[in-house]
Amino acid sequence: MKKLEKYTLLYAEDETIIRMNITKQLQEYFQKIYTATNGKEALEQFFDYRPDIVILDINMPYFSGLEVAKKIREKNKEIPIVILTAYSDLPLLLNAVELNLTKYIIKPITKDKLKEMIEAIEDKLEQPNYIYLKHGYYFDVDKQILYNSQNQEIHLTKNEIKFINSLSKSKYQFISTETIEYDIWGELSFEIDCKKRLKSLLAGLRKKIPKDIIKNNYSLGYKLEY
Repeated sequence: MKKLEKYTLLYAEDETIIRMNITKQLQEYFQKIYTATNGKEALEQFFDYRPDIVILDINMPYFSGLEVAKKIREKNKEIPIVILTAYSDLPLLLNAVELNLTKYIIKPITKDKLKEMIEAIEDKLEQPNYIYLKHGYYFDVDKQILYNSQNQEIHLTKNEIKFINSLSKSKYQFISTETIEYDIWGELSFEIDCKKRLKSLLAGLRKKIPKDIIKNNYSLGYKLEY
C-alpha cells in the first residue's frame, strides 16, 4: 500500500454506485484520487491535474475509455492505463494493442481483481522512468538526474532540474513561460522578475546540453525535443 501513496490517480466511471464503491477501495492505496463521470470530464481532468495513473471504464458518455486512452497516449506514451470492461467489449479491446494498456479488468471488479490491477500498476511503475531526448540524452525522473549519450551524469542546479521537470509534464507540447516560472519559483514568481532569471537559467543549461534539445517559441513557451 505504501508503494502507491505518492502517486495520483484518475478514475473515470459513469455509473455512480460502481464509481463510489471502487473509489472507496482505491483510497486504501492512493492518497489523491480524481474521479470523472464521463470521457470528456476524464480528459479535462487528465490535462488539468496530470495524474500518474489512469483507470477508465470502456463505455462512457461523450468519449469511450478507449478514445480517452488514445488521446492520452498522443501526449504520454508511458503512463499506466487500466481499462475496465465487460466480456462483450473484449473483441474491441483486443484490437487496441497500440494503446499499450497496463491491464484490462473484466467487470464486476472483485477484491481479487482489484488486487491484480494494483499489482500490475506497481510493476509498471517500478520500471525505470526515463525521458529520452535528442542526441541520446535522457532524464531519470525518479533520480532527477540528466545523462548524456555516454551515460555520464550532467550536473544540474536545482532550478535547472525544475525547468526540465516542468517541460516534461506535457510531451510534444509547448509549456507556457508563466507555467514554467511558477513551477520553478512558486508564489515568488508573482513578485520577482522571472524573465531575466529564466533567460539566465536557460543560457546556463544550454552550455551543458545541445541547444536544440530545448525549443522555444516566443508566444507559446518552451518544449523538449525527443
